[in-house]
Amino acid sequence: MYDQPMNSLTQTLHLIFSSPQSPSAKLSSLILKEGDTAIFLGDGVFHSQTIKKAKFKYYFLESDLIVRGVKAPNDQLIGYDAFVNLCEKFDNVMSWPK
Repeated sequence: MYDQPMNSLTQTLHLIFSSPQSPSAKLSSLILKEGDTAIFLGDGVFHSQTIKKAKFKYYFLESDLIVRGVKAPNDQLIGYDAFVNLCEKFDNVMSWPK
């Protein structure tokens, strides 16, 4: 699922904590590029209702989806272990707060 080799010079892991309507989420959508990966956490899981097709890989933290009563495809759900593994695989990690 998330075991692809990383090219740390060109790929970035984006941690998106903000809802789709926030200014930082709108900015992050402009910066995310093909080859990047995004993890939606906190209120960021509401993006599951708005993302249709993306040029980047993305996942949702399952516990945050459950707390907010939001659904996402099973192949895009990750737990804390997978979250930590992804963070360890990328040299470049960018956090998008609320």
